[in-house]
This record gives sequence, structure tokens and C-alpha cells, in this order.
Amino acid sequence: MIPTLVILGILILIVVLIISKFYLRSNIFLKLVLALAVIVVSLLVFNISSPILLGIVIVIILGTIMNLTKGREP
Repeated sequence: MIPTLVILGILILIVVLIISKFYLRSNIFLKLVLALAVIVVSLLVFNISSPILLGIVIVIILGTIMNLTKGREP
């Protein structure tokens, strides 16, 4: 039961990151929606309460926030 949730969460995060990389270049609103989706998935991972997964999710959230802040490329 737990491994299926972990795999599902990781797949959703990968899909969100791929969509945000290739489809969204300048639309900040949709990037914020994707960031919220990452946070929702991370809450599922928090319910599992595994320290390694918590570290991975925190790194992904920080990377998403930094990607949002530097997303204003000319």
C-alpha cells in the first residue's frame, strides 16, 4: 500500500516538472497552479512520514520555488 503511494507521488511530481519545463515558459499563473499540485502531492508523502522522502519532497518544493522566481527569462 505504501509503495504504491510513493510511486504514484513520484510519477505525479515528474509529470508536473516535465509540464512546467516544456509547456510553460512565461505563464506565471499556471506555474503557481503546478506548484500547488506539487504541494498537494507532498502532503500525501508527508502522511507516509519517511525521512528520505521528506527530504526529497523538500528539495523538489525548493527547486520549484526557485524555478518560479527565476522564470523571467528574456
